[in-house]
Amino acid sequence: MKRLFFATCMMLGFAGIASAQITTATSATKATAVKPATAVVTPTAVTKPVVAKAATATPVKADGTPDMRFKANKTTTK
Repeated sequence: MKRLFFATCMMLGFAGIASAQITTATSATKATAVKPATAVVTPTAVTKPVVAKAATATPVKADGTPDMRFKANKTTTK
């Protein structure tokens, strides 16, 4: 009885895994039907705003925070 139950569970498990991998034809046709074939997409130029950088003697990271790897940026108090 245990073997029959185990075999049934394995068959149902494999059937569930196999059916999850199959794509239906209706979903594939719906996806292609949504896209219009005549639409033309033209790329537009995206410009980034120019940020004025302050002239500092200490090295900074790309986001503008001081880079703590350099001695000039480290502050120690005694």
